[in-house]
Amino acid sequence: MKDEIEEVHTIVEDKEQNIIRISLEEATQYVDTKIEMTKRISRGVILCVYSVVPLLFLLAMAEGSWIDMTPSLAIATGLVLLLILVSFGVSYFIRSNQYEIDFTKFEEEEFELEYGVRGIYKKKAQTYRDTFNRKMSISLSMLIMSAIPLLLAALLGQSTMLLFLTIVVLLLVAGIGIYLMIPVVAENTAYNLIISEGEYSPKIRKKHNALRSLEVSIGHLLLLFI
Repeated sequence: MKDEIEEVHTIVEDKEQNIIRISLEEATQYVDTKIEMTKRISRGVILCVYSVVPLLFLLAMAEGSWIDMTPSLAIATGLVLLLILVSFGVSYFIRSNQYEIDFTKFEEEEFELEYGVRGIYKKKAQTYRDTFNRKMSISLSMLIMSAIPLLLAALLGQSTMLLFLTIVVLLLVAGIGIYLMIPVVAENTAYNLIISEGEYSPKIRKKHNALRSLEVSIGHLLLLFI
């Protein structure tokens, strides 16, 4: 009986040793790094969204004879600008990868917070909730309303030039909405991960880990058959 108790005690100790303990400084660094990374990602996203704007704008101007440029030249110039903007956007995505290694122990491993850390971030999450809801509502409203000019132009049978311009407006407004949304979602997600709430609650996290393991197993089986 004594041997069994000692064995159980040893197993519990081994399990506790595998759990990482997170200090307030580490949690704060994680949140700050997550926000910084998503700011870079949002810049890359908006550059990719806006990359097609010069092409559409030049086509609209050429279609309406507002500039001395043939449609072929407008397309060629627009495509060059598109590739330049996309290349800048991709550079932001690549540079954001440097932060991935800092997130491993938070997002992939089990951890415990040191005393007092959960209370601090629980309060921060509650305080941030109003900001999150407000910015999300603004972002979603911009995404929905961005299509209104295009729909009106299409229904009223406007010229091709005006249709191109309304698509430009759609992309500009939608891009701003996405740019505002990404950092807000990231900060809210970081708080939920630290305090283990929402999609990062222990129960849901176990389901995600189980699904991830299943996906890996299926991937290995597929590789065997290929």
